[in-house]
Amino acid sequence: DFDTAYRFASGAIHQQFDRAAFERMVTGAYPEIARSVFAVVAKGELAPNGNVYLVLKIRGANGVSVEAVYELVAEGGDWKINAVVARPDTGII
Repeated sequence: DFDTAYRFASGAIHQQFDRAAFERMVTGAYPEIARSVFAVVAKGELAPNGNVYLVLKIRGANGVSVEAVYELVAEGGDWKINAVVARPDTGII
Protein backbone atom coordinates (compact mmCIF):
# COMPACT_ATOMS: atom_id res chain seq x y z
CA ASP A 1 0.00 0.00 0.00
CA PHE A 2 2.16 2.83 -1.30
CA ASP A 3 -0.31 5.54 -0.27
CA THR A 4 0.06 4.50 3.38
CA ALA A 5 3.82 4.04 3.03
CA TYR A 6 4.13 7.55 1.63
CA ARG A 7 2.15 8.94 4.58
CA PHE A 8 4.70 7.28 6.92
CA ALA A 9 7.61 8.93 5.06
CA SER A 10 9.32 11.95 6.59
CA GLY A 11 9.17 15.48 5.26
CA ALA A 12 12.68 15.06 3.88
CA ILE A 13 11.49 12.10 1.78
CA HIS A 14 8.47 14.11 0.59
CA GLN A 15 10.83 16.87 -0.55
CA GLN A 16 12.82 14.37 -2.64
CA PHE A 17 9.93 12.34 -4.10
CA ASP A 18 6.34 12.96 -5.05
CA ARG A 19 3.99 9.99 -4.49
CA ALA A 20 4.55 8.37 -7.92
CA ALA A 21 8.34 8.80 -7.77
CA PHE A 22 8.33 7.36 -4.24
CA GLU A 23 6.63 4.19 -5.47
CA ARG A 24 9.11 3.86 -8.35
CA MET A 25 12.03 4.36 -5.97
CA VAL A 26 10.82 1.75 -3.48
CA THR A 27 9.94 -0.89 -6.08
CA GLY A 28 13.22 -0.32 -7.93
CA ALA A 29 15.61 -0.05 -5.00
CA TYR A 30 13.86 -2.25 -2.44
CA PRO A 31 11.87 -4.98 -4.25
CA GLU A 32 11.87 -7.24 -1.18
CA ILE A 33 10.36 -4.47 0.95
CA ALA A 34 7.90 -3.42 -1.75
CA ARG A 35 6.54 -6.96 -2.04
CA SER A 36 7.33 -8.67 1.24
CA VAL A 37 5.82 -11.95 2.37
CA PHE A 38 7.38 -11.89 5.84
CA ALA A 39 8.83 -9.20 8.07
CA VAL A 40 9.87 -9.06 11.70
CA VAL A 41 11.48 -6.36 13.82
CA ALA A 42 14.74 -7.92 15.08
CA LYS A 43 16.12 -4.98 17.03
CA GLY A 44 15.32 -1.41 17.97
CA GLU A 45 17.50 1.33 19.37
CA LEU A 46 16.94 4.91 20.51
CA ALA A 47 19.95 6.95 19.42
CA PRO A 48 21.41 9.84 21.45
CA ASN A 49 20.05 12.27 18.81
CA GLY A 50 16.49 11.06 19.54
CA ASN A 51 16.05 9.10 16.32
CA VAL A 52 14.98 5.46 16.43
CA TYR A 53 16.71 2.76 14.41
CA LEU A 54 14.86 -0.46 13.70
CA VAL A 55 16.44 -3.56 12.18
CA LEU A 56 13.96 -5.66 10.22
CA LYS A 57 14.39 -9.10 8.70
CA ILE A 58 12.34 -9.22 5.50
CA ARG A 59 11.66 -11.91 2.92
CA GLY A 60 10.43 -10.72 -0.45
CA ALA A 61 7.95 -12.43 -2.73
CA ASN A 62 10.98 -13.03 -4.97
CA GLY A 63 12.41 -15.41 -2.32
CA VAL A 64 15.26 -13.06 -1.38
CA SER A 65 15.82 -12.12 2.27
CA VAL A 66 17.20 -8.75 3.36
CA GLU A 67 18.08 -7.06 6.60
CA ALA A 68 16.83 -3.48 6.54
CA VAL A 69 17.69 -0.67 8.93
CA TYR A 70 14.97 1.98 9.18
CA GLU A 71 15.72 5.43 10.57
CA LEU A 72 12.68 7.01 12.24
CA VAL A 73 12.45 10.68 13.15
CA ALA A 74 9.89 12.48 15.27
CA GLU A 75 7.76 14.91 13.25
CA GLY A 76 4.65 16.60 14.57
CA GLY A 77 4.17 14.06 17.34
CA ASP A 78 4.48 11.06 15.00
CA TRP A 79 7.34 8.79 13.99
CA LYS A 80 8.22 9.06 10.30
CA ILE A 81 10.55 6.93 8.20
CA ASN A 82 13.48 9.07 7.15
CA ALA A 83 15.78 6.49 5.55
CA VAL A 84 16.17 2.79 4.83
CA VAL A 85 19.32 0.83 4.13
CA ALA A 86 18.99 -2.81 3.09
CA ARG A 87 21.53 -5.55 2.54
CA PRO A 88 21.30 -9.26 1.75
CA ASP A 89 20.45 -11.33 4.81
CA THR A 90 22.01 -14.76 4.82
CA GLY A 91 20.32 -15.66 8.11
CA ILE A 92 17.26 -17.90 8.17
CA ILE A 93 13.93 -16.09 8.51
